Amino acid sequence: MYYDNQNNNGFANINYRRPSMSMAKWSMILGIIAICTSMFILPAVILGSLAVILGFLSRGGQQRYPGLAIVGIICGLFGIVSGVVCFIFGFYLLIEQYGSYENFMNAYIEMLNSYYEM
Repeated sequence: MYYDNQNNNGFANINYRRPSMSMAKWSMILGIIAICTSMFILPAVILGSLAVILGFLSRGGQQRYPGLAIVGIICGLFGIVSGVVCFIFGFYLLIEQYGSYENFMNAYIEMLNSYYEM
C-alpha cells in the first residue's frame, strides 16, 4: 500500500497495489516438482506442503485466488497424496515379499555381510 498525496482536499488517497504473482508462480512450480518426485516421500511431502502454503498465501487481499495458485494447490495436494500412496504401496510390497519387517531386515543384514564379507 502506498499513499498518493496528489489530490487537493488534503486527505491522502490510499491506493492498493495488486499482490505479486511470484508466490502463485512458485506454488505452481513446487507443486509440479512435488508430482515429479512423488516416488520419494520426503521431497514430495515437503515440496507439496510448500506449494499448498504458498498457494493459499498468494491470495493476499483479493477475494479470489489467482489461477496459478489454484494449479499450485491442486498439484501440491496431488504430490503429497501420491507420495504417501507410493510409500504405502512400497511398504506393502516389502511385507508381501519378505513376510515381515524382521525378515526383511535379516535378509538385508545377510546381504550386507555377504557383500562386505564380514
